[in-house]
Amino acid sequence: MQYLTLSANYMSFLKDDFEPDFNIADLQLPGPLLEHLENWWNTYREIIPLSHPEREDKLTLINNLVDEGIHLAKELQTYLDDVKIKYFSEGLLTYLPI
Repeated sequence: MQYLTLSANYMSFLKDDFEPDFNIADLQLPGPLLEHLENWWNTYREIIPLSHPEREDKLTLINNLVDEGIHLAKELQTYLDDVKIKYFSEGLLTYLPI
């Protein structure tokens, strides 16, 4: 069983919770899903350095990105066998159920 966390951070959008040398390419994700993940991540990265007051000004965008992230986590979960996916919202700074 593999445990992955979907989260928009500075380095990546997907990490293995127990394997530091994790490589996303090893998952062999379909091109459209990978592209959707990368586009979501690139949009989300502008939120990461914002302060709490600045995040409040972008709450609509953050909520849209959270909804999209949950959708992507569910899509990953259905695509990958023997993998558990968690979702951490960088915008809300909390784990959310998928």
